[in-house]
Amino acid sequence: MQIKFDTTGTHVKGVLKVRADFYPDARDKCFDRFNVDRLLREPTQKEWDNHSTWDELRALIGTEKTVNPAICLFLHVPETIKKAELDNLILARFSPDDIATLDSYMAMGAPMDIHYVRPLVRPRLRITKEKVKSTDKAGLVGEVNNWLLTHAINLKTGKPYELSHESITIGTTTGGGGYDSGSSTRVSLHTPASADSVADTYRTDCNAFTGAKGGSFIDNGADEYECHDSESLGNLVAGLNTIVGLSVEFLAASAKYIGSYQGTIDAQDLSPAGGKGEVSGDKCDPADTATYTMSSWSIYLEADAEESGGGSAMKGNTAAIMAGLMSTMFGTKMAS
Repeated sequence: MQIKFDTTGTHVKGVLKVRADFYPDARDKCFDRFNVDRLLREPTQKEWDNHSTWDELRALIGTEKTVNPAICLFLHVPETIKKAELDNLILARFSPDDIATLDSYMAMGAPMDIHYVRPLVRPRLRITKEKVKSTDKAGLVGEVNNWLLTHAINLKTGKPYELSHESITIGTTTGGGGYDSGSSTRVSLHTPASADSVADTYRTDCNAFTGAKGGSFIDNGADEYECHDSESLGNLVAGLNTIVGLSVEFLAASAKYIGSYQGTIDAQDLSPAGGKGEVSGDKCDPADTATYTMSSWSIYLEADAEESGGGSAMKGNTAAIMAGLMSTMFGTKMAS
C-alpha cells in the first residue's frame, strides 16, 4: 500500500487534522475491490434525469479503470508537524502486520469491513491531543498543505491478525445501483443513533465531489431538520469512500440522524421502509436549519460511533456470521 495525502481534507477542529489516503497496489488482497470503473466524464443533468441506474450511465458515457483509496484516515497531528516527523510517526504506528491486517479486512466487503478495521486504526490516529494555538488557522492549513500536496509514503506488509468488533452503527449501506443526483444536504432516517455517541467513521458510495461534509441532525418536526455537529470530509472519489478520524457528536434524544453535504449518492427506493430528507445546497454546519423534501429513498451513508459513556457490544446474529468469516480468513475461531 501507499499513503497519499488529500490536502482538501486538512482542517482544524480543535486539533490539526490531515487526511491520509491508503491506496492498495496490485499485490494487495483488496486491490480488485478498489480498482474501479470511473465514468470518462461527468454526466449532464439531462443524462442524470434520463437514466435510472449506474449501469445505464456507464454504457452511455464509457469508463476507465482507476484505483480508489481503500480507507481515508484523519490523523491528529501537532501544528508544528514537518514531513520527516510525519513519516516517522506513521511508520512507527502502522507496522507491516497492521497493514496486512488492514488489507485483509478491507477485502472483506461492506458493511462489516469497517466495523473491524475501526478498532485497528482508531488508536493510531491521535498523534497529539494538543489543540491548535495559532490564530491564523487558514495560514496554518496552507503551510502544511504546501508540502503535503506531493508527499507519499510506501508501506510494507506482513502477516494479518484477527480483530474484534465494537461500535454503534448509524445510517445504512443499503444501495441498489440507483442514485440520487445533485449537490445537496441529505438526512438519512435509517438506524438513528441508539445512544449518545461520537462518530469517528463515515462511509458513503457516491460520485466524485469536492468539499463534502458529514454531520448529525435534529428532527424539529414539520420536515425541518437542524444540523447539530459536523466536520469536513474533504474530497470524495467516485465509488466507495471510508473516512476515519472524525469527531461528530450524536445524541440519542435529539441529534440522532446522520446526514451529509455531497453530490450524487448511491440510493434505492425502499418504499415504504426507506426514508431520507433532502435540501439543495450546503446546510451541514452546526445550527443550519432548513425544510427538507422527504422521500422513501434510502441513501448509502453510514457512520460508526463510540458510545460517549463507554464501549458497545456486537448485537444480534452478527457475531455468529462474523465468526464464520474469521474462520475462512484466518483459519481461527473468533473470541466471544
